Amino acid sequence: MIIGKQQDKDIKLDCHNFYIPNHLDVMKELKKSRLYIDTSIFEGFGMTPIEAAFLEKITIASDTYIHREILGNYPLYFIKDDLNDLMKKINQALNGDFQLDKKAVEQIKKKYSIESATDRLEKFLNQLYKEMKVDNT
Repeated sequence: MIIGKQQDKDIKLDCHNFYIPNHLDVMKELKKSRLYIDTSIFEGFGMTPIEAAFLEKITIASDTYIHREILGNYPLYFIKDDLNDLMKKINQALNGDFQLDKKAVEQIKKKYSIESATDRLEKFLNQLYKEMKVDNT
């Protein structure tokens, strides 16, 4: 099953494609799933892999710079553009041959928590305020 809006209708899919516009409903589906797979190799980074980490879902992600930078050791990476490697990683996850790196999951939860985001925003706004204050004197 693929959850997402299929942009290119000319692509013929061999599986069901569901578009769920309400983000909370997407989260409910993610919570019910056994694993999360992110095959993106050219799109910008979305929040779904981080949400999967918060739900402690096994994630299989394409081996791209952005995934490695944001997700670190959390997911099981597959070689991009290599369907055989992707299938191997899916089987590895489903057979129980891959365990989540709990430390990596906790790092993601800490780094992307509401508290952490609030702290970063507050620091940014304080710095901006200081710079504006200096410019006005």
